[in-house]
Parts: sequence; C-alpha cells; structure tokens
Amino acid sequence: MNAFVIIFLFIASIFAIGVLVYVTVDVVLEIRNRTNYYKEEKIEAPIPELESDSEIEIIESEPVLIPADMPEPVSAEVGIEVIDVAWPESMAKNKIYKYDPNGETVNRGDMVLVPTFDKHRHGDIFRTATVINGNYRVDSLPTDMVLKQIVRVIK
Repeated sequence: MNAFVIIFLFIASIFAIGVLVYVTVDVVLEIRNRTNYYKEEKIEAPIPELESDSEIEIIESEPVLIPADMPEPVSAEVGIEVIDVAWPESMAKNKIYKYDPNGETVNRGDMVLVPTFDKHRHGDIFRTATVINGNYRVDSLPTDMVLKQIVRVIK
C-alpha cells in the first residue's frame, strides 16, 4: 500500500509540474505578444482618419484659464508654424505643448482636437485642448521633437 501511495504522489507531482510549465509558457508568450503589439502600434500606427465622431473616443478637457500676464510669443520671419496648447493637468505643471496647426488659423482661447500619447493605453488618443498661443513661427525645433498636427478646431 505504501508503494501505491508513493507511485500516485510521484505521478501527481509530474502532472502538476507539467501543468505549471504549460501555464508559465502560455503567460510568457501572451506577455511577449502584447509587448510586440504595443511596440508595433507606437511605431507604425498612423493617426486614423476621422470620418465621424462616433468612430473615435475623444477625451474632453475643461477650458484652461490663461493667465492675463502671459506674453505672446515672438514670431520668426520664416520657419515652422506652430501653436501652443494645454489642458488643465498640464497647466498645473506649467507644461505647454507645441502642435502643427495643420493649415488652420487659431487664436488664444480656442479649443482644438489633438492627438496625444496616453501611457496607460499605450498609444495615441484624441483630446480637446485649449490654445494658449495662436499661430506663430519658430526658427527650428529640437531634433528629437515630433510635431503632431491638430485634428480640427472646435472653438
């Protein structure tokens, strides 16, 4: 009887180790597939064309209160046309982001729809933002800076 119990425990142990290895490999492969998916999305996925608002998720932000003493930027004679935008959380951290106006003319206080990276979703989302500084030109941008285009003016 002791031999039967020992053999049963040995077979059960082998089975448990096999299940554990199978589950571990499955989890590792799933994590690897998700990681590759997110890497491909960040590098290769263009911003989708907007045919209707029902196709996309837009995160709406409250308008930002622009300080009255904020100076207008000095525009260069030639260069890259940009606008400055922000949302409440970024203004709380004194962060203003530059975007390509995409041929639109916008003024301080206008609302625009912009793509921005969401680290929790591992990709770009669309968000409303307040224009802090309307169209102006800069001589150049830092080489590592990618200038995204606004999607449209909401006003």
